[in-house]
Amino acid sequence: MPYLGDVRTPSCARHDALVDRYLASGSSTIMAHLRAAPALPAAVGSYVGARAGQLADQVGRYLK
Repeated sequence: MPYLGDVRTPSCARHDALVDRYLASGSSTIMAHLRAAPALPAAVGSYVGARAGQLADQVGRYLK
């Protein structure tokens, strides 16, 4: 999803790797994503944390 930006965290990478593994083992696209769903909350949390940190850095530069 390019519109989310290029934020790569270990949790995001783990979720992506699970989807890729399930696709490689023959799962359909939707089933691969559903099977990787347990890893999604951690990936979303790490993504939000990384983006919030980036935003705080940008705001901090303007407030100096």
